[in-house]
Amino acid sequence: MECLDCGMPIGNDAVSRCPKCDAPLRNQFVDVLHTIDVAHDGESWDVAQQKIERGVNDAKRLRLKGLKVIHGYGSGRGHTHIIKDRAEHYLRRLAREHGGRLVRDQHSPGAHILYFQTKTR
Repeated sequence: MECLDCGMPIGNDAVSRCPKCDAPLRNQFVDVLHTIDVAHDGESWDVAQQKIERGVNDAKRLRLKGLKVIHGYGSGRGHTHIIKDRAEHYLRRLAREHGGRLVRDQHSPGAHILYFQTKTR
């Protein structure tokens, strides 16, 4: 991601202000989804779960609208089928834990979006 004011890349260690232009980052990404792919590099379920956990932590720290998880559509009994089933179950649990909601991505049968509850501004 980049600061919307100056274009400076914002890393995972971002705090509340841009390190280059000192612009407040709090509301810059409020309508942004963080997107991760957990099934297309041959990940095991353990690795996929760790990616989801990191994705949730990164998205919440940056106060993003949510996390889009690409898990594949699981067309058979193979690798993406296992990841898809486990990812959906795990994401439902995370939605309950974080007070969010989980929806299928309308544009991809192989993805879900975990929306975080946002506070009114």
